[in-house]
Amino acid sequence: MEIKVKDIMNKNVISVDENSTIQNIAKKMKGIGSVLVKRKGKVYGIITDSDIIKKIVARGLDPKKVKAKDIVSTPLITIDADENVQKASYLMKKHKIKRLVVIKNDKIVGIVSATDIARNVPELIDILKFKQELTGEVKRPRYEELETETIGICEECGNIGRLTLVEGRWLCEFCASE
Repeated sequence: MEIKVKDIMNKNVISVDENSTIQNIAKKMKGIGSVLVKRKGKVYGIITDSDIIKKIVARGLDPKKVKAKDIVSTPLITIDADENVQKASYLMKKHKIKRLVVIKNDKIVGIVSATDIARNVPELIDILKFKQELTGEVKRPRYEELETETIGICEECGNIGRLTLVEGRWLCEFCASE
């Protein structure tokens, strides 16, 4: 059983106009870590709580004067709601971000964060242990056994899942394909 992005994503998505002030945006962000930014009604970027800290507070700028369009992060990195959590984690690491916008049928349906994934790691580990018990597979087989597939932790990105032996390293399907 794989955990899908739609199973752990946050469905509470807030969007703001690009001309909104950071002060107004910060008020809307109580309890959430990001907002999507719209231009002419279409979402094109994201502002996170980290963006506000690094780009406004740390620089001593006035949040009443700075607008969303001045600090918005683009482009949006998206993932399909039916993708597995492993791919979400891989994309976050690849793009050096902590949130992905979740889409279904070309519509935004949520946001998944690294925190959402971390909260579900115990369940992922339980699933892996159960599969190992059923199949007898071990996390890191010895190279001399010449096995080419297993379940474990990717040596490149640290994701948990199905691994393939590539040039002496155990890699997930996403790292192996690069």
